Amino acid sequence: MWHFKKFDELTTRELHSLYMERMKVFIVEQQSPFLDADENDLISTHIFKVEDGKVVANARIFETEEGAIHIGRILVREEYRGKGLSRELLDTALNYIDEMYPEHEIEMNAEVYIKKLYASYGFREVAEPEIRSGIAHVWMKREPAAALALAE
Repeated sequence: MWHFKKFDELTTRELHSLYMERMKVFIVEQQSPFLDADENDLISTHIFKVEDGKVVANARIFETEEGAIHIGRILVREEYRGKGLSRELLDTALNYIDEMYPEHEIEMNAEVYIKKLYASYGFREVAEPEIRSGIAHVWMKREPAAALALAE
């Protein structure tokens, strides 16, 4: 089951589980020391799926100062990869964004190795790749849902 919660709606156990999975993936697995928990957690909607009492997929979204919707901290727990959960997570997150923020452009700072997946959802590269925390990333954006609907 997918959960959509603002920071203040998360239980302490949910928050702990989200942070544990993010640390496992972004800091330990990717060997990328950085401060994962940040101020954006406080203004985000946290989208996550729990199975057998464990967070198995996660993303967070928030509105930037420029008015775009940023999607990030996208992860699938290691043992759940290769089973279509990345697409399920993106479908879920983008449907939520398109419904709640149809007039907003969507942006992300994607890891280069997975940019083709995001491109299949209409994201386009808007900057040259750069190394962030030791990993190649590229800024990508997608038009607002309302604009995509007009183009069809």
